[in-house]
Amino acid sequence: MIFKHRYASFVLSLLLAAAGSAHADPAQDKLAAAIAEVTPFSCVTESNVIINRQMSLMIPRAFLEGVATHLQKDASFAKGDKTYDQLYAVIREAVALDEASNGPYIDITMPRVLASLVARWGPEDQAYYTKFFASVPGKLYLTHIVDGALCMGLLQGVAEKPYPPLAGEDKVRWEALVKEKEVQKANFTATLRALSPADQKVFKEGYERLHKSFTDAVGRVGTPGPEFQQRFGAIVASRKPDIERIVRESR
Repeated sequence: MIFKHRYASFVLSLLLAAAGSAHADPAQDKLAAAIAEVTPFSCVTESNVIINRQMSLMIPRAFLEGVATHLQKDASFAKGDKTYDQLYAVIREAVALDEASNGPYIDITMPRVLASLVARWGPEDQAYYTKFFASVPGKLYLTHIVDGALCMGLLQGVAEKPYPPLAGEDKVRWEALVKEKEVQKANFTATLRALSPADQKVFKEGYERLHKSFTDAVGRVGTPGPEFQQRFGAIVASRKPDIERIVRESR
């Protein structure tokens, strides 16, 4: 059956990772909320929107690669082929309905990232980071490293395979964000040197303590968990009669 084809697993293998995070206690919730207020995290927020739009395009294409293998189609089975276009439209519509009902497939928003991060801090860490993020070096870390370098990594990732090529408004916004972050990166050294020696030391220590844990937190919340398999199966099942009819008529 097409609907149990290995490309369901193919999509999952691209997307699945450790999902969610431990439930934070009230003190952790408060700390995460306070950190989230330090800066708007506009790059991360906009990147998340672009990533999800790319995801909604990637899912039908991945499914159709599975169909092509199942039906032993050659390279001509692509956009412009009647069967391909019909199947794409059917799955794309189902994906849109699923997103409208169940929300985005990826949720890289700073409240979720910070909740995942803070949930792994003990009392000593909480005391240290409360002080760090209230400082000028701490804010610099959030604006230039998290919403800067780390966000640039998200932008670069969404422009590569398996995502489809960026197009339209998403491409325009992506290019603007990349340009903005490149300017920010070019100015970072001067911004850091403008700090006092004491603040530079605070920044360096905070960076060394935080960098891997922040990257890991983004990884934990930045890909769908096992529930994606259920959603993918439901998407295909919801259009099974149409898919079978189109495939049957193509033979």
